[in-house]
Amino acid sequence: MKNLKKLIAVVLTFTLVFSAMAVGFAGTFSDVSSSAPYASAVARLQSLGLVSGMPDGTFQPDGVVTRAQMIAFVNAAEGLQQAAKVSAGPTKFSDVPANFWAAGDINVADPSGYPDGTFRPNNPVTYTEALAMILRALGYTQDYSWPYGVISKATSVGITKGVVLSAGTTITRGEMAMLINNALDLDINTYVNGAESDTGKTLLSRVGNSTTYYVYATHDVDSSVTTGYVKVVPVTETNGLYQMTYNNGNLVYTLIPTGSVNFNNYLGQIVTVNEDTNGNPLAATPVTTDIKTFTATTNSEVSFNATTQKYSFYDASVSVDNIPVVVDGVLTTMADVYKSQVVDNGSKITLIDPTNVSGYGYAVITDATGNAQSLLVNNNVTSSSSYIDNRFAINDSNGNPYPVVGAVSKATDIKAGDVVYQVSIPVDNQDVTNGTATVLYVVRQSVTGTISQVSVSGSTTTVTINGTNYTVGSAIPGSTGVSVSAGSTGTAIVGKNNTIVQWSGTSTATNYAVVQYGNTFTPYNTSVSLALPDGTSKVFNVVYSDIPSTVVANVYAGDVVTYSLDSNGNISNLAEITVNSVPSTGVLTDKTDNLIKINGTPYYVSSSTVFYNYDPTDKTLTPVNWSDVADSSHPAIYAYSLSSSSYGTLSLVIFNNVASLTSTTTPVDYVTGINEVVTSSTSYISLNVIENGVSKTYNAPAGTLNLGDIAVNSNGTIATGATNAAYQLTINASGNVIGATLLSKADTTAKTVYAEGTTVYFNYQNNSIYTSAGFMPLDNNVVVINAVNGANTVVGLGSIVQDTVTKDANGNITGLNGVTGSSVVDVYTNPSTGKAVLIIIRGTK
Repeated sequence: MKNLKKLIAVVLTFTLVFSAMAVGFAGTFSDVSSSAPYASAVARLQSLGLVSGMPDGTFQPDGVVTRAQMIAFVNAAEGLQQAAKVSAGPTKFSDVPANFWAAGDINVADPSGYPDGTFRPNNPVTYTEALAMILRALGYTQDYSWPYGVISKATSVGITKGVVLSAGTTITRGEMAMLINNALDLDINTYVNGAESDTGKTLLSRVGNSTTYYVYATHDVDSSVTTGYVKVVPVTETNGLYQMTYNNGNLVYTLIPTGSVNFNNYLGQIVTVNEDTNGNPLAATPVTTDIKTFTATTNSEVSFNATTQKYSFYDASVSVDNIPVVVDGVLTTMADVYKSQVVDNGSKITLIDPTNVSGYGYAVITDATGNAQSLLVNNNVTSSSSYIDNRFAINDSNGNPYPVVGAVSKATDIKAGDVVYQVSIPVDNQDVTNGTATVLYVVRQSVTGTISQVSVSGSTTTVTINGTNYTVGSAIPGSTGVSVSAGSTGTAIVGKNNTIVQWSGTSTATNYAVVQYGNTFTPYNTSVSLALPDGTSKVFNVVYSDIPSTVVANVYAGDVVTYSLDSNGNISNLAEITVNSVPSTGVLTDKTDNLIKINGTPYYVSSSTVFYNYDPTDKTLTPVNWSDVADSSHPAIYAYSLSSSSYGTLSLVIFNNVASLTSTTTPVDYVTGINEVVTSSTSYISLNVIENGVSKTYNAPAGTLNLGDIAVNSNGTIATGATNAAYQLTINASGNVIGATLLSKADTTAKTVYAEGTTVYFNYQNNSIYTSAGFMPLDNNVVVINAVNGANTVVGLGSIVQDTVTKDANGNITGLNGVTGSSVVDVYTNPSTGKAVLIIIRGTK
């Protein structure tokens, strides 16, 4: 066996392309059924011009492969057929006579044989031996254990797909064809410092004729290219440098058949194309390696410099000439890309330097919708359709279908729920008919779940569903709306860049409120006014058909109720909470054991227990945090409910005019984000702040949607307050924010002069700041925040560009000069101390 392995090793050192030639059988034979598992492999090997079948025109797929055949196939791969003929004659092996049909091949190959001086040319090749030969043909030359190490490696590489045999099984010609066919598409291995390294070239690249081209356009991106052909430029290579073919300064284009290669994958690249005996491309190996890929983060990605005549990509900091560009499958130019501003946030851009040394000369851009109209599809597109929902045409005026890219590749695959962007791409270059090309870009994405958080920052609203953040967009044609609310469950239709274009809610969690005005529901009067725990009031319509099954027939002012909303925002469930008041003498809180004793009976508090405080005068509910209720206290209870799923556990406690006994602090913070967080039982406000130079997050108590100058609506949008502003917060002993007061700027006179800011000078000796309003002492913990362009980073006082200060003989400031270099800032003082505690840099004057 060791000698046989030696023989295999020697044979395979002659060529790495052996495996492509090894079985060298013809493809269309009378004994090869089209349904046979090896049929396609045999046909492919025939197209490569390998050795034909048997003299009688058969393939004999069940025949064995002999050692002599292997040698002959290797020589054929090496082009040594003529040398083999000249070398025919006596051999060094006792069992290979001079007139043996493969004597010349054996002499040329000069393999080692067996210790007894024989070659055994007619011995069949086993499964393991065949795999070992193919592995070595692919460059895997390590001494793998026999036989299972060889089989394991061949399997991991991908050689054995569809052919799994026992180690010593004799392999047939059909099975060998399948193994070789698998190997053709695998990359050749080499060793770098003893470790395997992919060469990036397939075994197929060593078979047949090869020519190098620059791939310019396919019919898919340029309709002027004949179907079934690709527009290329012949390329020559000298000492590793690639040169395209020119004539009088112009590229020389030619058309070649596409064969079995998808040249759309190689647009803008130089590739080496392997062809069969009829000149049809079988495979393409890229030569181009200088490729830069990135995603646009702005809707103004492409800019133009009229002086340099260069086009620049913002996110890549790269400038290019007016190069060819394929945008969403349409060939155009950089000039047209800039003119149309089709590249927007989320567009994926690939810049290609075809020769690796001449700079980026080609670009491919996908997911570009910068100038697009959008539509939420309500009806499937069928073969008889001419339009999508009677809005977007799917064919041009000549009946030719518009290109469809994205989630699907043809219009008839567009389904209800898809988001379609109708993209217009100018194409007035020399290769595409003048005018504008229309492309239909399709996004197919939806998510079902509960909105656990609604975050609002400036004009951007973000919701969290199933742990993923989505941006809430505007309603588009076909959409029923995008009104979202924290805690609601439903389905979101998502467009490009994870932007929700439709939200279909199913229901919301149970809510608590106080009835403001008594009412008996009739078909003509189905509304009710409720005072909500966030301090606001709202009028709801009830679903009249649900009365009295899930909606009570009438309510009275001051009733505490629970309610649920349907997907249309109407009350589908309304019930009065039974008032079971308990005086303070009958209540005892036990924070240690997490329980409340009511008239001597202990009831447990869980994480789902909801607490409110009821004001009988104003008839309002205010959320209360359990941690804010004093231990061993006697708060009067207005009403309470027990959990239906957990024995002896409170689901709701409404205290009767009880205030928290905890202490508070009042820091001055810069609020950068206002969010609503929703749990399984309640919702509350969460604030992202910068406090004393440190970023942190404060949460309001459960159920708190109103903090004074900061409040959120039931749909998570900001009702009161703003981000990127200073507030004095009230923080309770539990670390929760229970109040927020918006601070006014100390230098109010500067607002109109400096557009919300003032210029400053520091008197470090007196630890004070000078503005146009005069001196203000600096707090020892003053914080300076750079808010230019939304940076919101903490910086030092030295980051503020100061005016040149004019002083009199006594050192008093008399004026500010050089104001063009000043920083524009907002100055805030601590209301308790009057000292400047927060300085926000807004820009320069």
